[in-house]
Amino acid sequence: MSLGGGMRMARNIFGILLIAGLGACAQSSGLPQIALLGGGDQAKSEAAASTESIEMPGGGPPLPARNERLMKAAAGRSRSNEGETKQAGLSLPRLSDVKLFTPTAYAPDSVQWDQGPVQVYAQLAQQIRACWFTPGAPKLTNHGFYATVADGDAGEATIIIYQKDESGGRGVQAFRILISGSSSASTVKAENRRLESKLDQAFKTDISRWAKGGKDC
Repeated sequence: MSLGGGMRMARNIFGILLIAGLGACAQSSGLPQIALLGGGDQAKSEAAASTESIEMPGGGPPLPARNERLMKAAAGRSRSNEGETKQAGLSLPRLSDVKLFTPTAYAPDSVQWDQGPVQVYAQLAQQIRACWFTPGAPKLTNHGFYATVADGDAGEATIIIYQKDESGGRGVQAFRILISGSSSASTVKAENRRLESKLDQAFKTDISRWAKGGKDC
């Protein structure tokens, strides 16, 4: 045999051994067996099945068909978790459903006044007549008021709002204002006796505003 013929025979034998080795490796690793030298219809069909793809929305690159099952399973778990969260009451409330806390208005029982008790009494008596006992539209019906004033600028004064009795005279006390202090400053304390809470707060708000120089009702 010539040297050229021997080399060709060696190449053929090497090629056959290489093909056989590749086929054995593919079978042992579970990879699809693809025909290397034409033919191999079964290997071609398995390779096509393993590389089957699905189109992604929006024109994205296709994904292998086996990923479709994973995507469906993940979507199912997400819907299940969402349902469990809603059943557990963990969903956040809408902003429109949240009620904002509004504090109730509060009027102090005692205020400071930058005048002596006699001057404070004179101003309070004038404001009470104009605002609480307004002729024709009084805030208090069947009520009246009177005052007691001690001598001297540094004395004390008391204004009593009373409920009229059957004869129209002084009945039970409904509201009392105590004024005490020095010649230049006074403490004005309001005490509710029988007035409803809303009217009590309104009167104390008036006194607090007048102590700061306000004149309106």
